[in-house]
Amino acid sequence: MFSALCFMLCNREFFSMESKLQPTAKTKAMKKSLPTLLLTDKAILQIIGALWLLDAFLQIQPSMFSMNMVNGTLLPIIQNQPPLIAANLNWIVAVSSTHLSLLNWGITLVQAAIGVALLTGRWIRETVVISAVWGLILWYAGEGLSGLLTGQSSALFGAPGSVLLYIIITFVIVLQYKEPIDYTAANDRSVSLQQRVFMRRALGGFWIFAGLLQLQPYWWQYGQISNTISTLYNPGTLQGALVDPILHGLAAATLPVEGLLNALLVVFFIALGVWILAAKSSSLHTALVVSLIGAIGLWWFFEAFGMVFSGMSTDPNTGPLIILMTLALWESPKSFSLRAIQIAPQPQQ
Repeated sequence: MFSALCFMLCNREFFSMESKLQPTAKTKAMKKSLPTLLLTDKAILQIIGALWLLDAFLQIQPSMFSMNMVNGTLLPIIQNQPPLIAANLNWIVAVSSTHLSLLNWGITLVQAAIGVALLTGRWIRETVVISAVWGLILWYAGEGLSGLLTGQSSALFGAPGSVLLYIIITFVIVLQYKEPIDYTAANDRSVSLQQRVFMRRALGGFWIFAGLLQLQPYWWQYGQISNTISTLYNPGTLQGALVDPILHGLAAATLPVEGLLNALLVVFFIALGVWILAAKSSSLHTALVVSLIGAIGLWWFFEAFGMVFSGMSTDPNTGPLIILMTLALWESPKSFSLRAIQIAPQPQQ
């Protein structure tokens, strides 16, 4: 997943790619022969904008202006961090604790501005750069690098972090254009799978990275998956009423078979990532169906819908973003119809 972003930033051809907003006769002819995708670049950016707005809304929940934010959100990310990072995060928590209202309103305004800019198409390139800088700040100070340096991070529970995926998705879309995306242009769904090669690498890389995280010794210890699921319980809240019965059953079911379950997760995640990266266009759809089911399963059973109904969530977690990346490679219904016509047997004369 991280290699996809590094490749984009290092490959000059990526930045000099001809603008899809001003296609040549050759690219027009190629597009007619290529399957088009369900989501346009504009739609993907607007979905990311809507998620930034949701994050802004979650940031002004009453509990965010109390010590519940410090004790429930900031302090837990310090545990098991390397000493230097832990010391720095402790300082950030100490400063944040004395300026909670200012901090929350500042976060809210920045995230709302990013969301509105992506939704309306105003200053897209500038917004992407600002959102990348802001996202990295949040990823470090608010998520503790998603615990990647603790030896205990897992894609099951949100690694590598939603804000990092915001950055990757927006960079994958925007940096292929010489000029800003024209939000006033017709939404013609003319994007092809070949033009989403970096999104495909990012999605495949995510699943492989998820498998590698499960190889960490921490996840082979008895009870770790079950205990982590148990931390998502929220009794007496709307969140608890919606998902706690499922979480209780899942925690109990996983406890006796955690070793086997973890081994199966490693194989499944890595195999799915390789499948997405290596599949031919004709067989990619099946891999995307599995990816979609896997992403929904992660979001529901292990991320508890990002805890958005708990009053303490700051974002819906990574599940919706993996779903978005999967749908970004999904062919449009029109392409499916055309493909069916092409492979249908022709009547004999």
